[in-house]
Amino acid sequence: MYTMLARVLLSFMVDSDSPNYIWRFFCRVTDPVIAVFSIVTPRVTAPVVCWLFGFVWLFWLRVGFHYTLLVLNLAPRASGAPS
Repeated sequence: MYTMLARVLLSFMVDSDSPNYIWRFFCRVTDPVIAVFSIVTPRVTAPVVCWLFGFVWLFWLRVGFHYTLLVLNLAPRASGAPS
């Protein structure tokens, strides 16, 4: 999720076809996730907007996963808290 946000921020400073190794790393890591989210995103959407939608989808998936852990009583507990 944060890698996708970093890709969005980095895209404002680097060209999309840049040979920069950091840019290529972010593209290589986030492209599979973007491919999944581009299925539900209209094709006329700019790539940066698609990346931001991917960030939002991952955020809500993370919130849902945490809520599921809370409901199933599997969420991590704070250590050292009095019982």
